[in-house]
Amino acid sequence: MFGPLFVLGLILLDLNGRKGTLVDRFGWIPWAWVALLLVTDLRLINADPLAVAAGAANVQHLIQIAAYALVTVLVVRARSTIIGLFPRPVPKGLLLAFPLVAVASAAWSLIPIYTVVRALQLVVLALLALLVVRIWASDPDAGEEIFARMLRLFVQVVSILAVIGLATAENLGDRFTWLGMHPGVTATYTGAALLILILGGRSWLRFPGYTYWPRLLLFGVVIYLAQTRSVLAGIVIGIGVGLWFKGRDKPIARYLGVAYYLIGGLLFVLATSLQLTGYLTRGETAESIASLSGRIPLWEFAIGQLESVQEWALGFGYGSSRLVLLASPGFQWAGSAHSTWVEVLLGIGVVGFVATAATIVALVFTLSRSQAFGRPNVIALSILAFFLMASPISEGMALPGIGFGFLALLHVPALGKRALRLPRHRPDRARADVRTRG
Repeated sequence: MFGPLFVLGLILLDLNGRKGTLVDRFGWIPWAWVALLLVTDLRLINADPLAVAAGAANVQHLIQIAAYALVTVLVVRARSTIIGLFPRPVPKGLLLAFPLVAVASAAWSLIPIYTVVRALQLVVLALLALLVVRIWASDPDAGEEIFARMLRLFVQVVSILAVIGLATAENLGDRFTWLGMHPGVTATYTGAALLILILGGRSWLRFPGYTYWPRLLLFGVVIYLAQTRSVLAGIVIGIGVGLWFKGRDKPIARYLGVAYYLIGGLLFVLATSLQLTGYLTRGETAESIASLSGRIPLWEFAIGQLESVQEWALGFGYGSSRLVLLASPGFQWAGSAHSTWVEVLLGIGVVGFVATAATIVALVFTLSRSQAFGRPNVIALSILAFFLMASPISEGMALPGIGFGFLALLHVPALGKRALRLPRHRPDRARADVRTRG
């Protein structure tokens, strides 16, 4: 397990030391972002979650911490370089609000060491995204290219994982997943990759036709086999949002595209209603479906643990939900609140809840109101809708990994384009530095 981390370190250090254009110099960023997602979400070693919360780390956790530490060093080094070339401020929006509140919650956390580690992972993901924002502000073409490469590499990695998963699956009658991931997380990875493919398109993502269309089919098969209802709903909403904003400059295309999409979906549901009902129920009882697979009692219990004013305001500390729930009879299966909003409320209270909601609202407003609207905005709004659709019944957006990892990444086109409207400091000298050093 240390072998892949060592190879990743060599790749990142080699890419970080390259000369040439900004894209060449910062070509390590897509690798770093995807690596952070994978080391966070892959579970290759079983461990007692309560022991982990108490500070008992295994080899997998040490690798995860080492990967975040390596990326932190690279981000700090790269930031000093880009500031030397372009010494002007860039907007940060509210991206750091939730991570910083999470770090501060270590002061009152039930498991302070665990809180610090998990919260700092949020900070690293946010700082990596802000580095790309600074590059975008310095050179919009380079910023958009790095953003596109991050999405393209993510799609390629998901393709590899999907093929390996299908090749090694022993029983495709169960919910599909690949090694080290829960079926729901597998479906989330695949759903995000599918939206990137559909709304990014072949030309923008630079995928040739002979790999583009097979990937669409591959992701469709994986999503079908994973049987994750929230992901299916998120894909439907995400495509609809993408179509709406893709036709921003062509109102007729916008209305016709959304209308055809809705009519087609309705006809599909009517034609396959019986089969669709059996697929979505996954053989569960009516009682299980009514309780959202046990989530509603879990949420009632979790919120019921907030008793004092301080607990409502500040929670039990970021990540403390696993201690509160796992130590409670009847909910040892949970491990988390299974809802972004309940997870945030239980961890950092109303303060964190407001910070998270404000961050998302500000992101939607900035993306949708951008004067330089383009393909990155369409993809960002679509993926944001995808994750928001699942957020009431999935804790992903509140945790480091694919949820917050994408939330941070989606700030890149929003804040990068905002930065272009800010006053520039010494623009002539900056351009000269790029020509002479790049």
